[in-house]
Amino acid sequence: MIKMNRSSIAKGILSASLLLGASTFLTTEHASANASNSSSLVVQSVSTSPAYNDLDSSQYWAKNMEWMVQGGYITGYINQKHPSTGKLGSWLNPGGQLTEAQMLSILLRYQLGVQGYEQMKKDIPNPQGSSTYNHYVKAKEIGMMTMGSTTESSYTYQQVSRGQLAKALVSMYYGKDVTLNEAVQFMFDNKITSGVDSSKGATLENFAPNTKLSRAHISTFLKNYHEVIESGNVIDPVVNKNTKDTNIFTLIPKAQKTADVTGSTIKTKFGERAYGTKNQTEYNALMKIIESESVLIKNKFESNKSSSYYLTIVKAYLLKDAKPTDPVYKDATDYSFFETAADEYSLFKGKIKTEEEITKIYSLYQLESWPEKFGESHSYDPFTGKWSGPVYGESAYDLVVGGSYNDLSAAYFHNAMFDQLGIDSFVLETPKRETKALTVVKLYDDWYVYNDEDAVIKKLTQNFIVSGDKISYAPNSGIDSLPTYLQSLYKPKN
Repeated sequence: MIKMNRSSIAKGILSASLLLGASTFLTTEHASANASNSSSLVVQSVSTSPAYNDLDSSQYWAKNMEWMVQGGYITGYINQKHPSTGKLGSWLNPGGQLTEAQMLSILLRYQLGVQGYEQMKKDIPNPQGSSTYNHYVKAKEIGMMTMGSTTESSYTYQQVSRGQLAKALVSMYYGKDVTLNEAVQFMFDNKITSGVDSSKGATLENFAPNTKLSRAHISTFLKNYHEVIESGNVIDPVVNKNTKDTNIFTLIPKAQKTADVTGSTIKTKFGERAYGTKNQTEYNALMKIIESESVLIKNKFESNKSSSYYLTIVKAYLLKDAKPTDPVYKDATDYSFFETAADEYSLFKGKIKTEEEITKIYSLYQLESWPEKFGESHSYDPFTGKWSGPVYGESAYDLVVGGSYNDLSAAYFHNAMFDQLGIDSFVLETPKRETKALTVVKLYDDWYVYNDEDAVIKKLTQNFIVSGDKISYAPNSGIDSLPTYLQSLYKPKN
């Protein structure tokens, strides 16, 4: 981390341009922050800063705000109209919403130092019409997670949640993506937060990840984070140890949920996903089968000669940009390899960097027909006017135990298998389509529809969604990780 001397701090105070503020939502981290406001970065007297009309020294956030101002991470609105009331003055606007653009500006100033931040703006000029392009470029470069990007601006000026800020802070520390569970565990373990009620313990529910933040909140979170980093006594959650970063798939924690997660009726292994099961007994029986099946799929790829041959083809096709006329293809007999390789090539050219990534993506193709081994379809015979086969399955359990194979049971089966393989996904229930349910997977920060009628994998867009579509279980990365047009489809089931 770049450290600032007092000269650069002083220059930063003059050059910084973003406001920070507060909220009436008082949590226990704010109370503990008031008890300890010392740090290695000396907080000068507030008299060296502008006289803010709304800086109330009796508020829990006041000293942390002063620290932010003196650090050059914020300045507020100096001799300007208040953003809400229009009154002329100098404002911190403590009750204002914290947007992703504001969060980015503050965290980048902190991480790069004010001089580094100003240099970044010179090195990465914004295109016309954008004031945040370079912020998103730099955030991605240092591994900081954001909802928006250089090509997705719909989140830029939306209010940030506690979960989003936690993921941004913790991914900034590690320099890579983290899950919501990992981020929250880091925040609790390092006493950056004690949740909204310290008596309820270190649970996801008590962290309240979906609660929106006002501008004062970030001053307390960042000050607490700063003191932990400066102390040199950072506690790494166990889930972050001995995990392999594949540079593609979201890491999925394998710890059981606590029983007090909001709305949880079934204790689950991955996030809230129960894969349509109706009770704990069904879920437990399902998971024993899913865990053994995931071993089979991995072993199948590793031992299958055709899989090895496919890997050779795709390595040449994707990593070396080879063409089907190259010598590597001369003994090819199964042209389905070329079709699958072409799919990967068109979707992920320029993104795939390692052999492991090729292997994991190919596992998606291998799993396409895997559910068929468990049962037969529940189908309608127009000649007899009757349904045949087992009762219509609504879960992965109904498939692997009850033998009911249909779109919904197969989609939840894929969802469960992907969790085991470390691929973030969710099921999109689509009752008004011919295909009644689809699994959606996350690859390279984008969401892809899996096993649709016309393609094994294709990028999900808003135009794909139709009336009646819904999501019953959030992906492992949380419902906030989805584009807004998908968040509105969320009807939690567990």
